[in-house]
Amino acid sequence: MKILFLFLYSCLAQEVYFKSLKGKLLAEPKPKSNVISELKRGDKLSLVSKKAGWLSVEYDGKSGWVAKILTSKKPPGKKVSLLNKKVDLSKKARKRASNFSSSAAARGLMPSKEEIEYKMQSANKKALKKMKEFQISEAKALKWFLKE
Repeated sequence: MKILFLFLYSCLAQEVYFKSLKGKLLAEPKPKSNVISELKRGDKLSLVSKKAGWLSVEYDGKSGWVAKILTSKKPPGKKVSLLNKKVDLSKKARKRASNFSSSAAARGLMPSKEEIEYKMQSANKKALKKMKEFQISEAKALKWFLKE
């Protein structure tokens, strides 16, 4: 009879998954309790009972407690790496100002976009005017060129 009960219990037992990268199966529902076993992300745990933010579970033939917040009813997703994928960041990159620069400009701590653009336009116009006015005679240019 006891074997039948254990069989039915194991068939009906609810499973949860450990979702943190690393963790501990504890002897009591207390953070400073003795460690029974180490857990890693994706470990399947059989739920026994619940108690105020803690789950009593069975794992690898051992019974213990795990914080409910570290578990999930669904298995964790697989790792995804962007290193092997070619992503065009020019289309997906963030194009707006950060909250810091926006709030700094609003407080007058940093020039606004319009102020920067205005200064850049006037600086470029001055530089162009200076370049246009600069003249050198052909003789001086030839002398400089041959000197080098």
